[in-house]
Amino acid sequence: MVTAEQKALAVARLKAWIARLPPSMRDMPVLVLLGRTLTPNQMLAEAEAETQIGSIIINRELKMAGSLLGR
Repeated sequence: MVTAEQKALAVARLKAWIARLPPSMRDMPVLVLLGRTLTPNQMLAEAEAETQIGSIIINRELKMAGSLLGR
């Protein structure tokens, strides 16, 4: 189970990533997950809503954050 703090970290990472993208790329497909093709904006919406796909995205972001911190 992901804590509220962990969710906030993952969502913040997604928002920071999206902010670095050119606006034209924010709605381009970048990820296929559980048979769905997602854009960065859709990934963020799924994570914020804590859907099944959003939970996978949150866990993926937390794993990436942990690997960057050497965990």
